[in-house]
Amino acid sequence: MDPQWIIAGFTAAGVMITWTSTMIGAAIWIVSKINKVKTEILTDINAKHNENRIRVDAMQTLLIRHETILDPEFNGTGRHRSARQ
Repeated sequence: MDPQWIIAGFTAAGVMITWTSTMIGAAIWIVSKINKVKTEILTDINAKHNENRIRVDAMQTLLIRHETILDPEFNGTGRHRSARQ
């Protein structure tokens, strides 16, 4: 076997190892960037959901108060029957 074939084989193997390790490194870097962005997006979404939950709870409280005021027990006036004059 000619030494040039051996050198060519080792060169090809070196290029394949270099290319493969570069692709794996690039894939790991891209996945880490995607995970970082995903974490940031999920944090923002959770913050928005918490803000919306606070608003919904406040609106439900107001709705319950409104329904209580209009309850027939209060004669729909907002005053209790015993408070009528």
